[in-house]
This record gives sequence, C-alpha cells and structure tokens, in this order.
Amino acid sequence: MSKLRMLMICRMAKPEEVLIVEDENGNIVRETMKDNDVLVQYKIMRETLIYLSHLDHEDTEKQMLKKLSKQLSGEDWNWNNLNTLCWAIGSISGSMMEEQENRFLVMVIRDLLNLCEITKGKDNKAVIASNIMYVVGQYPRFLRAHWKFLKTVVNKLFEFMHETHPGVQDMACDTFLKIVQKCKRKFVIVQVGESEPFVSELLSGLPTTVADLEPHQIHTFYESVGHMIQAESDLQKRDEYMQRLMDLPYQQWVEIIGQAHQSVDFLKDQDVIKYKCCKFSWDILFISNFSYIFGHA
Repeated sequence: MSKLRMLMICRMAKPEEVLIVEDENGNIVRETMKDNDVLVQYKIMRETLIYLSHLDHEDTEKQMLKKLSKQLSGEDWNWNNLNTLCWAIGSISGSMMEEQENRFLVMVIRDLLNLCEITKGKDNKAVIASNIMYVVGQYPRFLRAHWKFLKTVVNKLFEFMHETHPGVQDMACDTFLKIVQKCKRKFVIVQVGESEPFVSELLSGLPTTVADLEPHQIHTFYESVGHMIQAESDLQKRDEYMQRLMDLPYQQWVEIIGQAHQSVDFLKDQDVIKYKCCKFSWDILFISNFSYIFGHA
C-alpha cells in the first residue's frame, strides 16, 4: 500500500483547475484546450488516493511532506515532480481529520511559499504559483477556520493578478472566485483586530488590484466581489458596497464620454472600442449582480 501511494503521488494526473502547462518545447504556457481523457484519469486517481489515504493517513502525509522537502532542498526539484505532488495534495482534501489536515496544510503552504521565494526564474515561479493556488483552493474548510491565513492567501492571489506570465492571472482570478464562493461570509464581518470588513478594504484598493487584468479577468473578479456583497445581511451596506464596486467602470465611462464630446473621432480608437464592448459587459454584469444580491435579501 505504501508503494502504491508513492506511485499515485508521483504520477498524479492534472486536475481541471490548473491552467498552466508545459508545452512540447519545454515552455510554460496557458492551457488552451482541456484534455478530457486526463480529466477522467484524474478523477479515478483522486478517488483511489483518497481510499489509500483513509487506510493510512500517517503514511500518506509522511510521503507527501518528504517529497516536498526534497523540492525545497533541490534534490528532487523539477516542474513535473512538483506538479504531481501538489495535484495529489489537493486531491485528498477532506480525507483527514480536521486537526491533522490543518497541521498538514500549514506545513505544505509554508514550504511552497518558501520555495517560491528562493526559486529564480519566471517560469519556475509561475509553476510554483499555480500549485499554491490549486492547493489553497482545495481546502475551504481550513480557510474558513483560519481568518489570518485566508487573508494572506487572498492577498497573495492579488499579487499573482499582477503577474503577466501566461495563465497566472486567469488562475488567480478563478481561484479567488472559488475561495470566495466557499468562504464569502468571512469577508463581510469585522474580524478580530481589524477595523473594517475585508470587502471594504478590498473596494478601497480596487483600481490598483485590477490594474493589470484583462476584461474577462476583471469580470471574474467582479463576480467574486458580488458573492461577497451577497453575504452581507445589512441592505444599506450592500447598497454602499455595490456603488463602490461599480464606481471604477463608470468613472472610466464618463471620461470616454467627455473625450467624445470634444472629438467624435476619439470613439474610433481601438482601445476605446474595446472598452465600449467591455462597458456593455459591465452593464450586464452589474444587472446580474444586482439582481442576484438583492434577490437573496
């Protein structure tokens, strides 16, 4: 059984959430098409590894942490070894007792963050970042129980949203949405030692956070914040948060209209045309968010 666990960990298939892959030339790129055969294989391997973990939690944890320590020391470092290990770690979420899972996850994330700090090269950092995002997204129970850790993870995702390496921003936005959907109530209450809810802090720094995102990524980000606002039970606060959320796109729209009054040719600019299409999507997003949030009052 122990040898089988190691085999599964070393050969774990790629889960659907991971968007960063190595191409045939050895470059790290964004995945453009899902391989259904790989997804089926992942589901079968995940189920098998969960059963193996139930049979002996201690051996599963020991083998995973040992392989991770070899990544840190450089003894076993390469993209494939780190990927399969982290995909295996993420796949066994919920298979341990909560106390054991908490201790295990803290050690895993600590080591992955250290690995990200000491490793050089944008491709290497992109691979490590994708694994950090995948693992934390798989353990919402732990995140809900540990606010400071949850906040650290979300702020790390905001950092990744400024990383222009292919796939990193998309995965950061997708992971943020996944975490918010599972932990949304935590973002609208004032946590111990803080003066305001996280959602209010987020809205204050919104322009900086989304500055480097593409329109479709911003839409995902806004959808995430919409889920946060929906968790707020005070209707007056909901209204305030929604207004603050939509201030940025409408300020940009007002600027475009002001420029157009001076010269209609301004509207022919390709960037402006792109923004106008994006603005139409903003309106649809605003209506859907508004209806969703206040429909659940």
